[in-house]
Amino acid sequence: MSRPRGAQAEAEMIIMGEVQIKCRDRLAEMDNLRVRDKELLKHTLDDKSSQLDSARHRLHRLVITEQKRLLKAVKDEYEEKFKECLENMELQQTSKTVFSDEQDNEAKKHKWTRISTDKLAKMFRTNAKEYREVVNNATEADKTVV
Repeated sequence: MSRPRGAQAEAEMIIMGEVQIKCRDRLAEMDNLRVRDKELLKHTLDDKSSQLDSARHRLHRLVITEQKRLLKAVKDEYEEKFKECLENMELQQTSKTVFSDEQDNEAKKHKWTRISTDKLAKMFRTNAKEYREVVNNATEADKTVV
C-alpha cells in the first residue's frame, strides 16, 4: 500500500511543521530559562555583595574597637610611667635637697664641686616630657577614632 507521492510529501511536511513548532517551543523555553538563570545569578550576586559589605562593616567596627582598646592601654601605661617618673623626680629633688644640705656641711670641710640639679634631673625631665607627648598623642588619636 503505497501512498501516492503527494500524500507522502504532505505527511512529511506536516511532521516537519510539528517538529519545527516543537523546536520553537524548546527555544522559547531555553530563552525563558536563560532569563530566569540570569535573574537568579543577579539576585545571588546582589546577596553576596550585601553579605560582603556587611562583613566589611563588622570588620571595620572590630578594628576600630581593637584600636581604641590598644590606644587606651598605651595611654594608661604611659600615664602610669609618667606618674612614676614624676614621683621619682620629686623623690630625687627631695634627696638632692637633703643631700645638698649634707654636702654643704661637708663642703665646708672639703673642697667639692656640686653638680647642678638641672644636670641631674635632665633625664627625668626628658622622659617626663616624652611620656606626656605620647599620652597627649594617644588622647588625640582616641578623640579622632571616637
